Amino acid sequence: MRNRAAALVAEQVGLLATQSRNAVLGLLVGCSFVSAILARHVSWVLIGAWLALFIGANAYRMRLGARLLSDREPRDAAALSKFFYIALINGIWIGLLPVMFFGVLPDESRLALTVIVLLAAAGGAATYASFARGYLCFLLVGVPLVALGWGLHGGPRAWAVVLSLLMYAVVMARFSTYLASVFERSVLIRFEADAQREQAERMRVVAEEERGKAEEARHVAEEASVSKSRFLANASHDLRQPAQALALYTAVLTHNAETDEQRQIARSIAEASRVLGDLLDNLLDMSRLDAGAVQPRAQAVDIGQMLARQGTEARAMLAGRNVRVEVEGGAFVAQTDPVLLERALRNIVGNAVKFTTSGLIAIRAHIVGPVIRFEVEDTGQGIATEHQTLIFEEFFQVDNQERDRARGLGLGLSIVRRLIHMLGGEVKVESAAGKGSKFTLTIPALFTRAPDESDLRPRPSVPMPDLRGRRVLVIDDEQMVSNSLSALLQTWGADVDTADGLHAALALGPPGNWQLCLCDLRLRGGEDGISTAARLNRDAPDLPIVFITGDTAPARIEQATRTGRPLMHKPVDEVQLARQVRALL
Repeated sequence: MRNRAAALVAEQVGLLATQSRNAVLGLLVGCSFVSAILARHVSWVLIGAWLALFIGANAYRMRLGARLLSDREPRDAAALSKFFYIALINGIWIGLLPVMFFGVLPDESRLALTVIVLLAAAGGAATYASFARGYLCFLLVGVPLVALGWGLHGGPRAWAVVLSLLMYAVVMARFSTYLASVFERSVLIRFEADAQREQAERMRVVAEEERGKAEEARHVAEEASVSKSRFLANASHDLRQPAQALALYTAVLTHNAETDEQRQIARSIAEASRVLGDLLDNLLDMSRLDAGAVQPRAQAVDIGQMLARQGTEARAMLAGRNVRVEVEGGAFVAQTDPVLLERALRNIVGNAVKFTTSGLIAIRAHIVGPVIRFEVEDTGQGIATEHQTLIFEEFFQVDNQERDRARGLGLGLSIVRRLIHMLGGEVKVESAAGKGSKFTLTIPALFTRAPDESDLRPRPSVPMPDLRGRRVLVIDDEQMVSNSLSALLQTWGADVDTADGLHAALALGPPGNWQLCLCDLRLRGGEDGISTAARLNRDAPDLPIVFITGDTAPARIEQATRTGRPLMHKPVDEVQLARQVRALL
């Protein structure tokens, strides 16, 4: 047990050492921007003192990381403590911004510094993904001091900024705790799998002819993989709770913002949460695919419109680069799952954008006999022959030993392969180092036809519902989610009651008092949202009830679907919820 604990600490320290090299570069860039902002208003003596704290702490951080990666210093608890004190110093360094400078800065400069702090906090979540205690020290020292600076110097309307910063700190703190627990569990699963593989190898060497034992060892290894997937699927329920609250609170903050300054803070929070959400979505997509929680739902899809969207998105991401985007073919409608197909295509196009600095990206779709063939071809850096089978494995990345988080987690192509296999197709790559790449996706060509006017008709926008005079019941045992849903519904004019289960709901009054109910599937104490909804509808048959859940268990989802009530998966954004509410009321 002690050896395993020491190995876990070594994994934490190793990831911190690797991530620190990239983090220091980002902080250096941030310091440059901060210095430029402060230079017009503050003495260079003060700026130099502030920079000296950064340079001293992070020079030591780089040296420590280099010694750890070269095995000149042990990866033990003492090294972990050093990273903790570095995080504390960096938190003080961030917190000194308002203490030293907010009093002499104009509003726009304070806003710019606040955005830089938010970006630093978002980046720190990835850097300290394995070490929640260090990240919490950095976050809970730095961000509250910035909030205090706004409270002291921001004027009478600064309360919204202060509230936003504190809310951001709470959500990020909870997220970092979950992220660290996922890291720890994943490492322990890997240790277990390594031990099982070693045992299987010993069995093969001792008795190679005993195929029954070898088959049993393979079965044990597969069970370890299934256990990992089951754990991630269960973790998705908990991880989606703070993501759901953050999305809804950001929508509420945007609605209530009174100044450009407050709206900019809301946009900054939304952008920071989007970046973290993208990483989280990839992890959760893998767990949902492994758990069988995603099933294709075929419908008529205008392939030309899908290609056009991908071309538009690629051009936006390539702004400022000398790269031309061409879209070819796709003038037909096919029967397939639009969500799974577009997710796979977007991942491939995103890779082309990421690795192409000049030249061409071509996106094509044609019917070739019994299949539809999609091609994404680029003039980027290409892929060496020995890596072309590995790129579809989980977490594998070419030339990214430093695990630069800006290049993702290495899950995109693994997700593509699984999605296309679910659609009955396959993925191939043709590439050579330095000569670009061509990815080919093929799926069955089912019920293809030319597009008609109904396919070309633009989708109407979704206005926010008017719930004035209506009473809504929210049943969710997660207080953060319940409060955020209530806040959004109240901005639409609703009177909202909240409960953590059936007993608390009935204590508020008869079900006929409400015109709408939003109910979670998994409630406290083993209570089930499906039976709760059935009990409410027994007294109020006309009460519309919507299930909103972070559960990905296939049996639970199938059971909820059979009730005929609407089912939404967390995190649900403002537009999705508005569309569902308007459809019911």
